[in-house]
Amino acid sequence: MILAGMCLGVNVLVRFPNLAEAALIVAVWYACLLRKEKIKEYLSKTGWCLLGYVLGMASVFVQIALQYGIGEYVQGIIRLLGMTGDASDYTLYSMIYNLIQAYIFSGRWVAIMVFCVGLGILGFMIWPGRFQKVKLAGYGACCLVLVRWFYGQGMFSLAYDGYGSIFNWSAVTIILAVLLGLWMICSGKASEKDKILSAIVIVVIGVTPLGSNNQLYANINNMFLVVPFVLYGLGKIWAMARTKEWKLHKYTLQISSWPLLIMSGVCVCMLFLQSVVFGNVFIFRDGVPRGSEVTNIPAVAHMQTTAENAAELEELGAYVSAAGLTGRNVILFGDVPALSGYLKMPFLMSPWPDLASYSNQTFETELAKVTANIENNRPVIILGADFYDFLTNQLEDKEEAVSFEAKYAYKADLLAGMIEDYNYICTFTNAGYAILE
Repeated sequence: MILAGMCLGVNVLVRFPNLAEAALIVAVWYACLLRKEKIKEYLSKTGWCLLGYVLGMASVFVQIALQYGIGEYVQGIIRLLGMTGDASDYTLYSMIYNLIQAYIFSGRWVAIMVFCVGLGILGFMIWPGRFQKVKLAGYGACCLVLVRWFYGQGMFSLAYDGYGSIFNWSAVTIILAVLLGLWMICSGKASEKDKILSAIVIVVIGVTPLGSNNQLYANINNMFLVVPFVLYGLGKIWAMARTKEWKLHKYTLQISSWPLLIMSGVCVCMLFLQSVVFGNVFIFRDGVPRGSEVTNIPAVAHMQTTAENAAELEELGAYVSAAGLTGRNVILFGDVPALSGYLKMPFLMSPWPDLASYSNQTFETELAKVTANIENNRPVIILGADFYDFLTNQLEDKEEAVSFEAKYAYKADLLAGMIEDYNYICTFTNAGYAILE
């Protein structure tokens, strides 16, 4: 218990919203309930978990305090809690509401699958015990037709440079895991171990998205837990009964579980196939086809990207090297957070200050600190080309200009004021980036 608590405590310092994982104590209480333990056992196990939790948090917190100071960590938490003023999708209401909407959106595909499983069960009732292989082959073919129909309806795509290829298959698998978990918890035939495992999986699925505005995407990271659990649950169904008799008055109906097993198997197989290709093709914020390399920036040497991106980075890297900017502090804006690492230019404020979660107040405060010391430490400014055009009223795409205005108006005004007040001029520009010195 104490070791489990320590793991959860350490995890809070990985990502502060992991505080919600303390809800796993519910699984401990559920185990106590199943074993009909006395209240003393509840309190004992809760206490050991809590002690481990505190020790785990303290071990990392002490390290942070020694390296950065307690004040910085406290200020970081204050900024984190205050970001909802500019990023409304980080409020608890928005996180839960958007999560429910995502489940409803993906749940329609589950509803269609459940309907098809029901039809399959009715089909297997015809001539019970006869033509079993024909029924299995026929239902398997129907499932493949359904997959093709799903593709036509946009349930998934074969464009592996985006999340559309895996999102709904992942969501369906997550929903299937929850349904299997609830079935095991309610089943009189499930073992105590299976019930506790189900409770753990359901709690993890429930709390993981909290603290994120990415809806179900956070839970997609739980596939290492969800998929084995789904396979385990389907195996339990297979072992318990492939056909169950149900008496209705004087009639005996044979309910086959084959349709559920086949449909679930197709779902897991599609997730596996799509994930393998996705994992080998997808790169965050990059396009396809990728066959070009950047040769003059060591940090990204030998990495494949699009020809357009490679050319833009080559030009940027050549200028930074020729101008002797390597090692200079930099302010980044306009969706270019990785450039600090690529170009070996330490960022000031944040590598991605244009995010709504980096509040306007924080941006203003940190920018004021930069300008207060600008005589001793004048940073370079690197902007995304489209944002630079917006800042200088040269952006031709009116819709994008409206979008920039809605998202960045306050920060853009502050940045433009700094550029004007301290006589920054554009010394480099290409199709992707602009440098101001």
